[in-house]
Amino acid sequence: MTNYNTPIDFSPYFTERANRRNVSPLKGLLRFMQADPTLISLGGGLPNPDLFPFIDVSATVVQPGNNAINVAEGEEKGLNITLTRSNQHGSKVEPLKSLLQYGGGFGVKSLVDFFTEHMLSTHNPKYKDWSVVSSVGSTDSLSKVIDLFLDEGDNILVCEWTYPTAIETFHSSGIHRVPVKIDGEGMIPSALDEVCSNWSGEKPLRMVYLIPTGQNPSGATMSLERRKEFYKVCQKHNLIVIEDDPYYFLQFANAPVCDSKQETENTFSELPGIERLIPSLLSLDTDGRIIRLDTVSKLL
Repeated sequence: MTNYNTPIDFSPYFTERANRRNVSPLKGLLRFMQADPTLISLGGGLPNPDLFPFIDVSATVVQPGNNAINVAEGEEKGLNITLTRSNQHGSKVEPLKSLLQYGGGFGVKSLVDFFTEHMLSTHNPKYKDWSVVSSVGSTDSLSKVIDLFLDEGDNILVCEWTYPTAIETFHSSGIHRVPVKIDGEGMIPSALDEVCSNWSGEKPLRMVYLIPTGQNPSGATMSLERRKEFYKVCQKHNLIVIEDDPYYFLQFANAPVCDSKQETENTFSELPGIERLIPSLLSLDTDGRIIRLDTVSKLL
């Protein structure tokens, strides 16, 4: 039996904007509509699925397991995928009549379910009640996290050099950046501790943003030991962590560097695989203080 930790309640950190939000009163009517399948609601303004212009959507993708880089055009038959208006037997993906309809704020259910399973198998969070929410990209996710936890004039701890788009996102939201020294392994835990311990600003330090793998722009990657030290400092000062990790699956460990023409099966066997990747901060988290921003934009 797995023993799970109880995450800390960080709702006191919510912004004034977040605390003013309420669930739409129309949502409360859903339970009545779901209880009676013969009831047709006109309240949502949902278009009739028969009016959707797409009958089916098809695509051909590279077969799983193939080295897509070396597949010449026309050599690979590929895997055919087709979505139709109605449910397909055995498919976990919603039909077009659902995908083209209004959706929920969490995203397409089949996609969220896939990434939830992926998150569990890769990072295995050590507490219950965690969830995955899809967005249109990591910058969009970052904006939403800021909106939830940081009011205008608040502070955020960042590496002394960090991702320019994140800098602009903080700036446009009126968030003040507090720089922390970095070295060849990224943010220095002792430097973070020093900044937090000696902080005398008007507003407290509550959140830290970093890219632990392939830090932008330095390229530094935190070792496992560094990640553990960093997490302890965050626990000490009760910081919420934004783990922006777009390059996590691009770890090459000790795989040899060679020209693509010299690649063999042994070359790829030296890659770490998911099992040997450096554990993420989320996988080390026991408090629920890590908000992980994941993406497939560097892979697909």
